[in-house]
Amino acid sequence: HDALPISAAAALGTFEASPESRLTVLLDQLQETANFSYSAPAAALKKSCDEFYPLLKAIAEDVEQDEARRGIALLSVMELMENSEFNTDERKLQVGKLAQSLVGEEQPATVRGAAAVVMRSYSPDKDSENPPQVPALLAGLGDGKHVEISRLCARSIAYNEIAEGIPALIKTLEVENESLRDTVIDALADFEDVATDAIPALLKIAKNPKATNRTDAIFAIGRIGTQHEITMPALTALLSDESEYVRNQAVTAIADVVVTNDLDASSVIPKIV
Repeated sequence: HDALPISAAAALGTFEASPESRLTVLLDQLQETANFSYSAPAAALKKSCDEFYPLLKAIAEDVEQDEARRGIALLSVMELMENSEFNTDERKLQVGKLAQSLVGEEQPATVRGAAAVVMRSYSPDKDSENPPQVPALLAGLGDGKHVEISRLCARSIAYNEIAEGIPALIKTLEVENESLRDTVIDALADFEDVATDAIPALLKIAKNPKATNRTDAIFAIGRIGTQHEITMPALTALLSDESEYVRNQAVTAIADVVVTNDLDASSVIPKIV
């Protein structure tokens, strides 16, 4: 989805124009980019860390700026930290304090969500019993004003095993954006049986007209593995799906559910074979 070729985006990191001009172009691209961390504009940011950091910090803190822009600026600061020469202990402390200052309820949800993602890596209290970034992650997930920020919030909720975020993840399954929905499905799958409340919503997606959506939902149903009374009949029916990918995923999910619940699979085996 990157509008700039990798070579052009990378060149902007050292192009002979003002840092402000180069950063404006890169941020414009990043606001339209999926898979933020793997994009060409994000890679270009790392070429001029010392120039870009104060500019990004100023944008993130500027309440007059568009909230999505501020959120992207925060995530861009985190990208700078991938540069090992820039990532010093002092800088980690600075970035953690910046994110912590923007995670409060007085900030827009998109900014809070981005700040929370950064805090999970760089805040001094990220491992405290009641880290302040948890409510912010939930706010950023549900805001939806910038899909990539919502996706990163979903991933952070799953990676950090924040079980209180499961209801918010389930609700997000209702969104129309497939990229966000796919990320949320993967996040719920990572929770395994803890995400059992997601089963009804996932079964609904397993009936979606699009085969890739059905496949993703089936994968998560198998990983969660619970509520076999309703998942096994649905998965068995999907063995006759028109899509080979869906059929294969249904076989794997059935095996997962059988093993998780120590079920007798003799009635299903003939349909698989």
